[in-house]
Amino acid sequence: QFSGTSSEGLFHKAIIESPNSRNFPELKTAAYGLPSAEAIGASVFAKLGVETLEAARAMDAQDLTNRAGFAPQGTIDGKMLPLQIVDAFDAGRFSKVPVLAGFNSGEVRAQRAFVPRPPESPEAYEAAITARYGDRAEAFLDIYPADDVQGSILATLRDAIYGWAAERIVRKEAAAGQPAFMYVFDYCYPAAEAEDLCAFHASEVPFVFGNLAPESLPPNWPVPDGEEDRGISDALLDYWTSFAATGRPESAYGPVWSPYGQDQSYLDIGQTLASRTDPIPGMFELHEQLVAQRKTAGESWFLNIGLGARPLDDAAEEQAE
Repeated sequence: QFSGTSSEGLFHKAIIESPNSRNFPELKTAAYGLPSAEAIGASVFAKLGVETLEAARAMDAQDLTNRAGFAPQGTIDGKMLPLQIVDAFDAGRFSKVPVLAGFNSGEVRAQRAFVPRPPESPEAYEAAITARYGDRAEAFLDIYPADDVQGSILATLRDAIYGWAAERIVRKEAAAGQPAFMYVFDYCYPAAEAEDLCAFHASEVPFVFGNLAPESLPPNWPVPDGEEDRGISDALLDYWTSFAATGRPESAYGPVWSPYGQDQSYLDIGQTLASRTDPIPGMFELHEQLVAQRKTAGESWFLNIGLGARPLDDAAEEQAE
């Protein structure tokens, strides 16, 4: 609702953890590689074997999800969500409030269904990226190099889904004159490291709420149970609550958290807390360009990235036709 109109005036600050600015279905027309929301609804009704909304609502919830699956997402309906998120921010149609936003360094480690199979060699990876990105391949490989293929694949998806979106929101709010604070959660504790889940999606949540006890966590969640974990949690709890109260994140347990501003300041939440600048050099600019190209070609800008991307030249040629 941050970029919608129905929430105007309902909140005075915003904390946005691991945001996603992908394209969503539009109500009546197919757009950006997605069918219309009405077509999606008709497909769901076909799976359910019903013809009316009343009949669907009367179904047992478990039976309904067993048949139709569960894939909730927004609809660009011109009312609740008047525009695609990127278009709303570009048009200045978003809540102008102080914002705290960021992402986790290992976001997709717990979302392996999104992750494509790695090529057989670094050379094959480099060739695949070059074939997809043409004259942008060099810039892409500078950020996501072939010397760590698996790490680059994970980082590509992390940034395309979460990192670019977080930095875009912070930049837009800062440009609108609002206090804007960015973080990167890069903290890893032994139980997460043992499962190759360092800084996975949502792993910051127990820390910012101070709920590290096993009984507070979902099943199979790696439990942070050390003194260092509690120290990080104490600091984040301070930062988050002080921001909610005053619009400025402060903690006696960590450094001064500077606004994003001209030098692209952010809080690095690693094994120690540190104030740094420019979280991933070149990342925002690259994804901003790639999303603009996908939009111009009428394509999705969600998972259409890295090894899962269609070649940019093919997309441009089809749009021209």
